Amino acid sequence: MQPSAHPLLPPELQASYRSAGLWQDINLMRILVEQARRSPDAPLYVGDDPKTYAEVATAARRFAAFLADRGVGPGHTVVAPLVNGWEATAVLAATVNLGARLAPLPSRATRSQLRGLLDATDAAAVVISGRVLARADWQDTIEELKKNAPSLRALVLTDAAQAPAWASGLADVTAAGAGFEPAEVGRTDTGAPFLLLSTGGTTGPSKVVMHAENAAVYAATQYAERCGLSPRDVILSAGPFGHASGTVFTLYAPIIAGASVLPVARWEPRATSRAVDRYGVTWCLLSGTHIYDMLELDDEHVSMWSSVRGLSAGSGSDERYAAAERRFGFRIRRMYGLTECMGHAVMPVDAPQDVRMARDGLPFDGVECFIEGGGDTGEYLVRGPSLMLGYLHRPELTAEAVTGDGYLHTGDIMSIDGSGFVRYVGRLKDVIRRSGINIDPLELERLLVQHPDVNDISVVGVPHPRLGEQAVAVVVPRPGSEPALADLTGLLSEHDVPRHSHPERLVLVAELPKTEFGKHNKAAVRQMLADTERTHDR
Repeated sequence: MQPSAHPLLPPELQASYRSAGLWQDINLMRILVEQARRSPDAPLYVGDDPKTYAEVATAARRFAAFLADRGVGPGHTVVAPLVNGWEATAVLAATVNLGARLAPLPSRATRSQLRGLLDATDAAAVVISGRVLARADWQDTIEELKKNAPSLRALVLTDAAQAPAWASGLADVTAAGAGFEPAEVGRTDTGAPFLLLSTGGTTGPSKVVMHAENAAVYAATQYAERCGLSPRDVILSAGPFGHASGTVFTLYAPIIAGASVLPVARWEPRATSRAVDRYGVTWCLLSGTHIYDMLELDDEHVSMWSSVRGLSAGSGSDERYAAAERRFGFRIRRMYGLTECMGHAVMPVDAPQDVRMARDGLPFDGVECFIEGGGDTGEYLVRGPSLMLGYLHRPELTAEAVTGDGYLHTGDIMSIDGSGFVRYVGRLKDVIRRSGINIDPLELERLLVQHPDVNDISVVGVPHPRLGEQAVAVVVPRPGSEPALADLTGLLSEHDVPRHSHPERLVLVAELPKTEFGKHNKAAVRQMLADTERTHDR
């Protein structure tokens, strides 16, 4: 089957991706089945519900046959609020095998997110985790779907042991496929929209990013090669399903490498440490939040990470990452990417210490990037084999985001050094505007999180009658500490931060609101401050 052309990239560039082997025109089901043929008894998933490559491949093919029997095929969408694990992999592989589209959601997704995707896609099937249904606010979901989603042809359960009693009538992935012969491995359109990733929603409505199968296979292959993944590796999957980390980099990449996966349904540092030790995890993809939690562990739990040779992590505190390397003994390989141009840079294994701790990676093969205006720092534009196909039903938004020759306006402020290493600096839109001066809150956060009395921090702008906006440091203090504003501004002065960029207020809180992907929810922080102001005004 001839793959569809990419709607945003020049034809000659697409041809170069294929000639260089960057686009392989192969889907996940074919990769999975081939690995199962080579090593059928090799463990693909370890942990509480272990499965071999052969078992997952067979389950995926049977589930594909079940979906096909229900009329699911090319152009249809399967919406899937799931947790990491072999069932999520079987659902993804089955969906791609039919030429259908998968719209994954993390287990922390809301019912409104599910309804939004159903409305946007006229979904033909919903596969939903029992862990999701067990939440009190999801109690009437099944009846609601049956009543208000007429396009649905199949409703299937995963993690059945975690499901509430009222959902017991739903078949799970295994039961649904049990009566079917394994489907043939299909030849699908690897250039058509396949993966629908929801993004945004922190400061505005969610956008649905469309990716082709070629993009997912490319990004995961590059990641696996750059990180040296092999069949000897056991990879911790802690990123949420529905995010590129859990849907591509710790799902596609291990299968491409023939490695094993230890899924984490819910991040809890001590329990995860024990699982890492028990199953001999060797590689992880984590976030700065995970690293922060790990640094709070006692020595006994720290020792449980001794099998880990390294990990990749997104942009975070340089000092925090350096502290983690010193304490745990592994090497951190920083990486960078966006939902719209999936994980397209990672730090090389042989990069010197000062580069590893001060840059966010070297772009993958085929990636082209530059700073708008030609300076050392500014808005980062990028194009490459993992560029999105566009935003679902948002052509005007797609046109605003991507230039005529295929470069994505990322909205990220970056720097690129002479060797090509990229460094995330901040967001164009996440800027505090104080009396005509632009203040970058991320840079303040990176400095202030190093203060010994600060556990976590978010710096936000709030309205000010004279200045326009005022910077507020919202701090989670370390136990037993009560930092004062002068303590924080003193640290900034030591780093030569101009006084006009200092926070002018300090608010101490027990915890900071986070998005479903573990990032600071700036909108929620601002709302929390506004609610506090109104309470004080009464």
